[in-house]
Amino acid sequence: MSETPIRKPQKSATFMKSDGSVTMRRVGLSRPLLRDVYHWLRTTTWPRTFLAITGAWITSNLLFALLYLAGGECITNARPGSFVDAFYFSVQTISTIGYGAMSPATGYANVVVVVEAFYGLLFVAITTGILFSKFSTPTARLMFSSEALVADVDGKRMLTFRVANTRESHIVEARISVSVARDELDSRGNLMRRLYDLPLVRHTSPLLALTWTVMHEIDEDSPLHDLDANELQEQNVALLVTIRGTEDKLSVAVHARHAYLTDQILFDRRHVDVLRVAPDGERYVDYNVFHDTESL
Repeated sequence: MSETPIRKPQKSATFMKSDGSVTMRRVGLSRPLLRDVYHWLRTTTWPRTFLAITGAWITSNLLFALLYLAGGECITNARPGSFVDAFYFSVQTISTIGYGAMSPATGYANVVVVVEAFYGLLFVAITTGILFSKFSTPTARLMFSSEALVADVDGKRMLTFRVANTRESHIVEARISVSVARDELDSRGNLMRRLYDLPLVRHTSPLLALTWTVMHEIDEDSPLHDLDANELQEQNVALLVTIRGTEDKLSVAVHARHAYLTDQILFDRRHVDVLRVAPDGERYVDYNVFHDTESL
């Protein structure tokens, strides 16, 4: 019986960004736009949301202007065949402005006005709901250190990184989980992407107000045991971090995610201390050095 050849895994491209968003291209999924347009508007950036709403509003007025032109001279005081006047009349109708200079002159125009006025009510209601829900969605403002570090701490090999709450409010009952994603070959030589949960020295914090140094002991049972920088690169290792808790000011659940890619995991370095003492003896946290590291 011939043995199945074991294929050496090729160097994998980065499949996500540091914020935890996946960059890998998806093929074979149907993406009906109308089914996911609400989710897209809720989750996309504010500039894209405003651009999409503005584009829909302008397009709607253009379409209604064409309908008015199709009715001939159906708008009082509008220049015959003027698309610009028909567009302006549509803007006045859909926004219920109605200056009075132009008005529907035929039954056809009145029917189009009724349809556009009702459409305008729906458009305003829908866009208002989207903007309000997007604006009112609670978010956590957490800052993650630029690199995760692997170094000896009190005689133990540790993986460490830092998290800071950049808001004045606190996150109570914060819980953090860290997983390792890496490329492996199965028994048939197929390349697989596998996840391993990392046990942490402390995975909860009753109050995340300032900073939190997250630590994982790299012992014999750790997926990172005996791995150096080159092996991390070969296995395309990434650390996936998720944090969830309750924001105390609003009493709502918040969460955050982050990813440390291979080139963001440094060896034999430590974070610069952020806790400082002023000349008058007052203690303070210096976020200017939050991302700084130094050699051991």
